[in-house]
Amino acid sequence: MKIYPLLGDAAHPGTAGNFSVLNAGWCYTSAIKLTAPDGGWTLPAQGLVIVVEADWSDLNKTHLVTATLVDEDRNCVNLRNESKLVPAVIKAAVNVPSTPGAPNATPGRGHLIFSLGAGSIYLAHAPCRLTWRVTVGAVEEALSFWVNVPAPPVEVG
Repeated sequence: MKIYPLLGDAAHPGTAGNFSVLNAGWCYTSAIKLTAPDGGWTLPAQGLVIVVEADWSDLNKTHLVTATLVDEDRNCVNLRNESKLVPAVIKAAVNVPSTPGAPNATPGRGHLIFSLGAGSIYLAHAPCRLTWRVTVGAVEEALSFWVNVPAPPVEVG
């Protein structure tokens, strides 16, 4: 089993078992300061795609995928769900199909797409380094990115 997480500004399913990712592969983003009473920061929208490649013996089976967003201390980051904060843990199942027309023993690939809207991730502080930790069974992969704070406005005069 192999896992390939991919991060972009947005992700959408395609028409033939594929997907599209807008501005894929970035490694940093800028935080947005919240003006709510408790303050904090949030992030722009992001699309997380998780590609799961399975060996022949694991094809056409359901595999549980867990994606957890953690900070540099491995503490779980929170998602804003209406008026409350919940841990940024996403659990979903993926079925990895066999590759049509391929010979026996050919691995297959399946994928999951998660769209996180602007403002859905809550951060207590910034700048910081965040990591999506993705597990499928005993296999784990990580995808990290840096969160900048916006530059202060330039004053002229």
